[in-house]
Amino acid sequence: MTYIFDAGYFKQFAKQSTPIRDSALLEEYKFAEETKENVDKIFISHSHAELEDIRGIITCIEELGEYECYVDNDDHDMPKTTNGNTAKLLKQRIRNAKKFILILTEKSINSKWCNWELGFGDCEKFDKNAIAILPITQTNATPQNFVGKEYLSIYHIISKNENNDQLTVVDPTTNETITFKQWMSL
Repeated sequence: MTYIFDAGYFKQFAKQSTPIRDSALLEEYKFAEETKENVDKIFISHSHAELEDIRGIITCIEELGEYECYVDNDDHDMPKTTNGNTAKLLKQRIRNAKKFILILTEKSINSKWCNWELGFGDCEKFDKNAIAILPITQTNATPQNFVGKEYLSIYHIISKNENNDQLTVVDPTTNETITFKQWMSL
């Protein structure tokens, strides 16, 4: 069974100095070709309205292993005002990431930028088994419940094992469940 996270679930995991990160740590986490070796990079697509949950999600993921999460809020290279360079940089960051995760919320699914990122991420990552959604809801919705957004049902779903709270990834076609670490190693 796929577990849909409740809004606020990940806030409990947030570290005070984790993203959206403390400015003294920003350079350490800069996400580009020159970042740390042997670290699997993950592009996190999200609504800026849910930064508290994002902070906790990043902590959970980065504490699981040698992973580095990218969120555009932390990117010094992003233009102060959204423009064409924003799209170019996001495309580069998505290409450089091993995996792409959309934090699926009511706000992100209605965001033009999140849908644009998902479309580009799909082109870059779908055939590589490298794209997933992490659903968070306030209304007990599932990805299949997003009328007009049925395409979401083709993506792997990040869930959790109800016995031990371990993050898992569910294949939407086979319903096979593997650990998050196993998915990252694919």
